[in-house]
Amino acid sequence: MKVLIISSSLGKDGNSEVLCGRFANGASKAGQEVIFPNAFRGFIRCLPDAQEKGVIYGTGTWDKGDVYRHSSYEQAYEMGKEI
Repeated sequence: MKVLIISSSLGKDGNSEVLCGRFANGASKAGQEVIFPNAFRGFIRCLPDAQEKGVIYGTGTWDKGDVYRHSSYEQAYEMGKEI
């Protein structure tokens, strides 16, 4: 399966990008083909038969690097493995 990951990160190595990378690691480990372009979420509506499988919120991760200590970091990896 091809997995398209769309990040809303505002900067390189921002918390959203880190979560997407963690998800990509899990999906790759599970044998999925990962596509991780610089795009925005609304793009998925343009793809025929596309399905959103989940959303991960890193709520409260304000400062760069906060995400590494947040439960969403492992949630992203596990969700990637389950895809």
